[in-house]
Amino acid sequence: TDDSEPGTHRVWWSFVGSLNWHIVSHQLFLVDGSKPIRGKKKVLAGIVKLIEKIRDLEMRLKGRDEEVRQQREQHQAYVKENEEEIIRQQQQHWLDMKGREEELRIQLERLQ
Repeated sequence: TDDSEPGTHRVWWSFVGSLNWHIVSHQLFLVDGSKPIRGKKKVLAGIVKLIEKIRDLEMRLKGRDEEVRQQREQHQAYVKENEEEIIRQQQQHWLDMKGREEELRIQLERLQ
């Protein structure tokens, strides 16, 4: 088949949005991934390559989002662990100070 012959191709589009294209008599409307695309095969092949690149980028972004989410969860767990340790240390310090206060009170009573 000649590249100048119009063809119909089904392309799965994972990118949110729509793609509108108009050159002379050819039109391309792609909204939900199930719409056929009509146009010159050479042009359509280029569009398919671009869509594949967009899909690949989208997959990389999703992977990066997952990576960032995991890092955020790890950080939150670390912060939570530190908060618990700080609270434990503060409670221990308070108990130590209460004990020291009691020791000083007893010494003061002996001196009086």
